[in-house]
Amino acid sequence: MNRNIEIKALVSNRLHFCNIAESICDNQKTVTHVDTYFVCTNGRLKLRVSDYDSAELIFYQRENNPSPKISQYLRYPAKEWKSLLEFLKRSFDIRGVVRKKRTIFLVGQNHIHIDEVEDLGLFAELEVIMEPYQSIEVSKQVLQELMLRLGIREEELVSGSYIDLIEKKNSILKDTESTFFSKVLM
Repeated sequence: MNRNIEIKALVSNRLHFCNIAESICDNQKTVTHVDTYFVCTNGRLKLRVSDYDSAELIFYQRENNPSPKISQYLRYPAKEWKSLLEFLKRSFDIRGVVRKKRTIFLVGQNHIHIDEVEDLGLFAELEVIMEPYQSIEVSKQVLQELMLRLGIREEELVSGSYIDLIEKKNSILKDTESTFFSKVLM
């Protein structure tokens, strides 16, 4: 499996963050992703459709905590993604769908993402893509240096994936509505 060390953080000032990212990046591009997550008991499984024409199936395992963490993943290009999506929908329960606009800043082997996630807001993801020989300690150090350069503070770090955050938000909204309506109906 491939590995990276990553974090996710809230972004309060898009322009400031992007200016810093642009000043240190080698290359950048913006894409639209629609990630359909499927129920998976030993990790996360999603079909990512990019810019509505290319896709890949992604399986990954990662802890849910805000600190820098290892993510192990497999990616499989999906040329016939519409047929694959239908196959997966019939084979697995859908957990949810995440739609986002992602700007990717490449800094050597590392990725800086700024994500505008529908119904969630603005986030940054930093990924240090690990070479097979690269140690976790060195990778975490590279990540810490990127966080420092970009001005990302520990208290801005977020736990979980976007699908986790959407589920949490929906659960809070549902609980709030339930409490509100139970009070109104009493």
